[in-house]
Amino acid sequence: MEIKLSELAVETLQVFKNFRESNGYSATLQDVANVLGISAPAVFKRVRELRRTKALVMVANRSFQLKDEIPYSKRQYEIMLELIENPNETQSAIAAKLGIKPPSLYEQLTRLAEFGAIKFEDGKITILDKTLG
Repeated sequence: MEIKLSELAVETLQVFKNFRESNGYSATLQDVANVLGISAPAVFKRVRELRRTKALVMVANRSFQLKDEIPYSKRQYEIMLELIENPNETQSAIAAKLGIKPPSLYEQLTRLAEFGAIKFEDGKITILDKTLG
């Protein structure tokens, strides 16, 4: 049995999709609120319906995933682009270039590996997400 979404939920889902297409990373509740011209709590109410119907999945209590897409945050997206552009760069060099501390980069790389975007073993990074670059 197919579950029908309300018009507001459909509108909200479309904003998430459009944001991802335009920016390459997942929208936050505030990003969606800004686009729709409503408050973040109002967006959260709409997101509850989307999550209940599995049209949208929350990952790691902060990112939203559509279908099988990897739910990049803005920072993770920047890291992925840097890895693609400079595949032989050291983690220290990437951290310096992006203006973040190496432990923060390591944490983000670990999340990217959990999402299936990269393989991260023995300091070597392999990009698995073929939708970028």
